[in-house]
Amino acid sequence: MKRNDKLVSFFRENKPPISEEPDFSCVPTPTLLASIQLLLNELLSRKVKVYDFDSKHRYLVQIQFLKGKAFFLAGKEGNNEEKLCETSP
Repeated sequence: MKRNDKLVSFFRENKPPISEEPDFSCVPTPTLLASIQLLLNELLSRKVKVYDFDSKHRYLVQIQFLKGKAFFLAGKEGNNEEKLCETSP
């Protein structure tokens, strides 16, 4: 066995199985929502919008944690202009 093969097999053995999911139960809710917002910002910078299942013309713009509740701001696509509409779940 060549040295490169040994190195590759060494690194592969240390990876956790793909089926294991991380445990986020100890992460505070505001931190989770801030993480979602960072991912959403990255998606929007790539011109990828997360659309609403019920209203296909609305997409997710922002998520915040205010006064113990999670809120989201949805954008609305219209006649060549995009409008923002406030909504809370």
